[in-house]
Amino acid sequence: ASEISPKYPSEYFDTQLEKPSLVIPHAESTTLRKVVFSGVTNAPLDLDVAISYMYHTLVKKTSVLESKWESYGVTIAESGTTCNPFTPLKITIGTSAIVGTEKSCEADVDLWLPYVIVGIFRIMRTPNPEHVDVIAKRFASHVSALTRENISWTAVKGHYQSWTQSVRLAKLMASIDMFYSKFPHVDMQDLRLGTIVTRFKDCAALISYQQVSKVVGLDVWELANWVLSKSVAKDVTRIFKPDEEVEKEDSYFPYQSDLGLTTKSAYSSSANPCLYFFTNVISTLLGSERGKNARFFLSEDLENVRFNALLLAYIFGTTHQLGKMLYGDQPSAMNAGRPVEGDGDGNQSDSDSVLDLDMEPTSRDAEEWIAWLAMKSYKLTPKMTRTLKKLVNFCKDSREQSIGQHIGNYLNTLA
Repeated sequence: ASEISPKYPSEYFDTQLEKPSLVIPHAESTTLRKVVFSGVTNAPLDLDVAISYMYHTLVKKTSVLESKWESYGVTIAESGTTCNPFTPLKITIGTSAIVGTEKSCEADVDLWLPYVIVGIFRIMRTPNPEHVDVIAKRFASHVSALTRENISWTAVKGHYQSWTQSVRLAKLMASIDMFYSKFPHVDMQDLRLGTIVTRFKDCAALISYQQVSKVVGLDVWELANWVLSKSVAKDVTRIFKPDEEVEKEDSYFPYQSDLGLTTKSAYSSSANPCLYFFTNVISTLLGSERGKNARFFLSEDLENVRFNALLLAYIFGTTHQLGKMLYGDQPSAMNAGRPVEGDGDGNQSDSDSVLDLDMEPTSRDAEEWIAWLAMKSYKLTPKMTRTLKKLVNFCKDSREQSIGQHIGNYLNTLA
């Protein structure tokens, strides 16, 4: 079978300029509550029942929009509109009635049943057993404060496998998260503890690039100046394609995967394997737990990408860029943010120095380092190797087949 090509959210809206759609199974709200209560206390809860219940319960949570809400040319809601968690979607109520075993309950179960449903969703989206335990305990604590009903969180993985494949449930949860992200003060906004996994799903390459830019103290464009590998450069170009709403907070963009806007995200680790490896190697060697446990699967251009990542980890782990940022008098404030000349010891500034083959640069100037590395035939020096080997401690206790394990093993082979 041919590999699926990455798709951008804009391509989806180029063909259909309207909200993503979702069909909600029909149900009477009073009957529905009893069926959900029965399903939750005597697992498993039917998926259609859960979807219908979440809609009928949360559609009552509203907020008035202060200005027009739009994304990719689609008007989500006009200014002054009363919005609810499903405003981002084009909702249709189905005709087939929901049936199921009922169990008598009071209306106040609506205060906690939604947390159980998003909790189940979050647990089913979590592959790591240790993380599952942490999340289950968090939801158990939250729900137990609202009800005395005994909910079996440990049995969730065994009962709800079918939920992991549901496109409709994913859309529902993404819409809920999109709403509460924009309206964080609306009642039950802490449902995001479960729905947050829909935001930036399948955008791991983008997220890891943004994360490493923060770790090294550069903006995303400054970091791009340090990319020496053509493979990484190609991936960076892909994730910063113009006309996408990467930085628009209330956009459909973060929810592209679960809203069905793309069959393969152009921002995923699988679409950008070189960039994903590159950024996570840097993060790992600069102390990031998330980076070291990222999955290692890179096969293309491994030597070049790894060298580029090790180089940056070395440079940003051993150099500093400081300058006077604030001034006591108003005229000098004009210079705020400009690096001070010299290195604090009365020496020349780096820009005035002449490159010395034996003396590596002490600045964080990409062009200076690249020129110096060219004279060194783009190879790690003995000093770099010694320093990087000291960073191998950051790779300890990495998961099997992780980037941390790979880079730790590689550093141990260096002479």
